[in-house]
Amino acid sequence: MRKILFFTFLLFSNLAFLKENTIISFSNSQFELKLNVNQSEEYFTIDFNNTTNQVYHFSSILSNELLTYSFYFRGGYKENEGLDLNTLRCNGTYYTFELFDNYYSHEDVRKVGLNIYKNNNIYFVFMENEKTVKGSLNNLRAIDFIHKTQL
Repeated sequence: MRKILFFTFLLFSNLAFLKENTIISFSNSQFELKLNVNQSEEYFTIDFNNTTNQVYHFSSILSNELLTYSFYFRGGYKENEGLDLNTLRCNGTYYTFELFDNYYSHEDVRKVGLNIYKNNNIYFVFMENEKTVKGSLNNLRAIDFIHKTQL
């Protein structure tokens, strides 16, 4: 009986660990990107897919060594050129991934995308179709495990 209870506990605790919340997702005609964090905010995943298969999947425990979330907010409307700049950098072995989610009130434009760097040179740029954006990198401000810097 104890073994059954123990295995049931393990099963349900692992299912809770696997349940993820999407921080941000977006796509264009060729690619789709999703950044997810599990409910207990212990690990994150980045899924980058094209229309036919998975191009890149990265999963890791949330840590200050891998992720840096930078943000800058300047209030104001068009007259004051308000800004809301958000960047998440993920340092991989060979590549650095930089997700950005920026709003410029002067033009009333939101720009969301992904830059991939290899040896500090831009390797790939992915911009979204604005209508496909769900969520916001602003949601990372509430997660304790991510190193944050204010620009």
